[in-house]
Amino acid sequence: MVWVIFSALKMETRKELGEEWTTLSKTEKFEQIIEIGPKKVLVTFTSIEPLAFILSLGCVGVTIIAGVVRLKQFMESVGCDTDILQLISITMVGYFFNSFLLGSTGGDVAKAYYFAKIHPNNKEAAVSAVFMDRIFGMCFMMIFAILAIFPLFRVVEVSNELNLYRGAFTKFLVTSLGVVLLVLVVIWQFSKTKLKIPKGIIVKVQKIKCAIRNSISRPKLFIRASLWSLIINYFCILQIAALCWGLDIKVSFLFLIFAVPVIITISAIPLTPSGFGIRENLYVLLFGLAASGVDASQALALSLLAYAGTFFWNLVGGVFFLLLKPTGTPGCHQ
Repeated sequence: MVWVIFSALKMETRKELGEEWTTLSKTEKFEQIIEIGPKKVLVTFTSIEPLAFILSLGCVGVTIIAGVVRLKQFMESVGCDTDILQLISITMVGYFFNSFLLGSTGGDVAKAYYFAKIHPNNKEAAVSAVFMDRIFGMCFMMIFAILAIFPLFRVVEVSNELNLYRGAFTKFLVTSLGVVLLVLVVIWQFSKTKLKIPKGIIVKVQKIKCAIRNSISRPKLFIRASLWSLIINYFCILQIAALCWGLDIKVSFLFLIFAVPVIITISAIPLTPSGFGIRENLYVLLFGLAASGVDASQALALSLLAYAGTFFWNLVGGVFFLLLKPTGTPGCHQ
């Protein structure tokens, strides 16, 4: 993260100083980077159209609502009917935990914990539903990005550098999707296999197997979940499109259809809190490779504004966390 920010500041300072940059010593260059770089990025950051940022906040809100509806469908498929207000509350709490846990999937741990508390008689199924919802969402987003790669490089003018990365991105997405699907196949086989399990945990394992089997074996569930996933992906892209408009960053919408899912997928890897650093690297890399040649300071500002929009909802989730008092519900049946 430090390297990305420093590189962006350096590029903006070199552009500002022009030929004078080559005459400076290393110490003088560092002093100029510290003096000029942050001002340039701050100017870009604060140049956002207020309406564009408000629209981006609304787009994130829509993704949260769509995510709640999709999760409700998975919860119902395993026999854990949950009140919509509780679903919203726990989803927002998960958003709050996403702000400091690793990757963008850390909040799922918090959601699984709270759903287990409100469904004490079938906590294994509730946790399985959260897991299946996350896996399905990631699979759909990767498929979305893979399908966008081919028209992007045929229809839209892209830089030669980005063209070179096409194979690498395709391999990464296809491999990631293959790993996730392999996990699902293993889970499906596990749900059908009779295992010799110690008596103390056999009931829990049987509940997990039953819950997974109920989710995977329902085609209508996957059709409905796909529609809501499409809405989530579309509004994730619209969020960045709104910010690009507000910062006067000119990139094609088809490029965003490819870039945004790639950034979200890789940032979800649990390596840094909330994917911080990884996400900024990817914005600077991908948008810098776009045919329009987006400046590093613009790409960095775009990434930070996108995170600011998400962080706003993280803070709203913090309020839900303070108010949430999960209790067992009778809506969960065996």
